[in-house]
Amino acid sequence: MSPPASSSLFVLFGALLDKAGAGNYFIKVAFSLLGHYRGGPAKAAVVASAMTGLISGSSIANVVTTGTFTVPMMKRVGFSSEKAGAVEVASSVNGQIMPPVMGAAAFLMVEYVGISYVEVIKHAFLPALISYIALVYIVHLEALKANMKGLQSSNPP
Repeated sequence: MSPPASSSLFVLFGALLDKAGAGNYFIKVAFSLLGHYRGGPAKAAVVASAMTGLISGSSIANVVTTGTFTVPMMKRVGFSSEKAGAVEVASSVNGQIMPPVMGAAAFLMVEYVGISYVEVIKHAFLPALISYIALVYIVHLEALKANMKGLQSSNPP
């Protein structure tokens, strides 16, 4: 039971991007966009995990790539260890439903249901996006509740 050729290309492309350092780049982009907002490191963790999920499809790889950097930053602005870990795990697990690579379940759907991998990608994109938007909103509510601040900008105006 091997995955179809089109899915193999997505996995190969994702592996090449990951080895080239795309995960670290995604973390930097997410922090530059969201780090200064209230609870920013947690919001950046969600966005970085979403972008890493684009190329990884593995929850464990996502946590290792993003979590080692984002969890300490979340703790720095006031998230407890448990909440910081929960944000990282929730956003990294969602990487399995983030097209185009996704997790092994996508390959099983292609094999057993008999639809193309591109169809799976089209139908998975909107739920994945909604899931990440909901996570950012939940993080925002937690930051408001705890009256957190964002990270200080390294280059103030």
